Amino acid sequence: MTRPTLTSEQEAALIYPDYRRELRVLTPDPQRLVPLIGRLRLELDGAEAGAPMTDMIQPLDAGQPWEAVAEVLGTDEPQALVDGWIDLLPLLKLAALFGEIEPGLYVPRNVTPDRIVALLSGYGGVTLERAGLNADGQVMVTPAHIRLQRNLQWRWTHEDWAEATLMSGAWPGPSVDAKRVYGDMSFIELDMHRILELPVASRDADGFITLSDTQLSELGALHLTLQAATQVFIENVTLDLSTPEVAETLAQWEIWASN
Repeated sequence: MTRPTLTSEQEAALIYPDYRRELRVLTPDPQRLVPLIGRLRLELDGAEAGAPMTDMIQPLDAGQPWEAVAEVLGTDEPQALVDGWIDLLPLLKLAALFGEIEPGLYVPRNVTPDRIVALLSGYGGVTLERAGLNADGQVMVTPAHIRLQRNLQWRWTHEDWAEATLMSGAWPGPSVDAKRVYGDMSFIELDMHRILELPVASRDADGFITLSDTQLSELGALHLTLQAATQVFIENVTLDLSTPEVAETLAQWEIWASN
């Protein structure tokens, strides 16, 4: 299936769906789209602290987004395909918040362990172990990883890249904010410290938390395993959109998006 001819409005939506669109799921019966989350392949956004992003060249384990969305929705109508692909962003937000996954060992399916290590090569001397994988290519997802996943700041491909990406035939898609990965702070270790409820080592003269050298080193090492942990999280998480907490969240998002 070739990419359909899009209107300028549809192209604009794929380049920059604003925050209102990021909080809305427009596809009827969006549960049909949830399995596509598990087919996503992640690249690394190496800016700032670094964070996972959808692989723009091959965003899914097989096939192209148009084909995959058309198959699960049972239509090749262009607006439905555009909406379906963009809907993966709010669905990923919901999966991060409410999706179910058990701690344990997982083998990445959509990318190879060597690919994960290669993505992190810019950090210097990255081994399977430093990237969060064992010698058998398995990723240990810990309770700490799951708590961090609950706070990942999913957004769309940065607009500075998205237009060129789409025009080149590639695919803008969901991405984690590489500057504020886990919350409001570009000093990501402070957000990690808060999320993981770690002990306060000390405070400065103004009362602000100061992290110890050991905490900084350990949190930095944990962040390096985010690429692998996020890949296996999205591949294995389950999300039921009919639960009350998901329905309440979608209703609240709709209120925010309408204001």
